[in-house]
Amino acid sequence: MSPQHKRAQQRCRWLILCAGVFPLLLILLFTFVESRQIVQRDLQSTATLALDQAESITTRA
Repeated sequence: MSPQHKRAQQRCRWLILCAGVFPLLLILLFTFVESRQIVQRDLQSTATLALDQAESITTRA
């Protein structure tokens, strides 16, 4: 096998590897960002609920 053919095969392998790894990294990134947003919304909802309950208790007292 010629050195040029080996380099072409190696380049092809790298392209295939990158084509598989790049989407995986994007999926992980978007999943991380979305999960942080979900946690943020859940915390805000919980804080609002706790505040509403505290106001209700103080109103009754």
